[in-house]
Amino acid sequence: MKPAQITTSQGRFFQNGKPVFLLSGEIHYFRISRSLWDVHLRAAREAGLTTVSNYVPWAWHEPLEGQFDLNGSTLPERDLLGWLAACNRHGLQVILKPGPFILAEYRGAGLPDWFLQKYSDRVKMRTRNGEAVSSDGVNLFDDEYMRHVTRWYDCIMPVIRTHQVSSGGQVIMMQLCNEIGVFSWLAHQADYSLQVHAMFREWLRGQFDEISDINKIWGTDWQTFDQIEMPPESREPYASRG
Repeated sequence: MKPAQITTSQGRFFQNGKPVFLLSGEIHYFRISRSLWDVHLRAAREAGLTTVSNYVPWAWHEPLEGQFDLNGSTLPERDLLGWLAACNRHGLQVILKPGPFILAEYRGAGLPDWFLQKYSDRVKMRTRNGEAVSSDGVNLFDDEYMRHVTRWYDCIMPVIRTHQVSSGGQVIMMQLCNEIGVFSWLAHQADYSLQVHAMFREWLRGQFDEISDINKIWGTDWQTFDQIEMPPESREPYASRG
């Protein structure tokens, strides 16, 4: 494929300045035998698709901590580079979704088993009382979570960059996290970990000059910003006017 530029304007996609409709279908290379990749891609092309969309599961490509496989060295179906090459052969553009969360009915929502086993007690979402929430969601600001996600991004982002259409590749778009808010929605519970609490207070400091301004709105009598509690969780009713 020739280098291209994908842009958006007024709710439409443009390729090299011309409006284009992205007729895309979802194909999960990691759920299909490597020997059948061409069969599925050929069928997609025959169906009139111009683009395929697929997740890139972190758990799939880092099966053991620190051991990444993007070329099929441990399993043919892990050959992401081969998949992109196959899409190119069939004249299909690609939308990649590298997570870290992908959901997609994938165990752990795409987070590696080894990570959840090793850090589960630390990274679990928490209630205001500090109790772990029964959910696949984790504290997105935890240092260990951020460290491992950064390492995953350091591995996958160069691949995406070098395969962008602007570089003559197949990738026209990427999506970071899919349905990230579904964990709180299903559990009826947001993450009330200490980092979130601190960030909530810091956000309020940026919105209000004085604590008295908050008290007037919320009907509270806080003396300092550090006293402010998080809003009621789960299905508890709000007690203040705010």
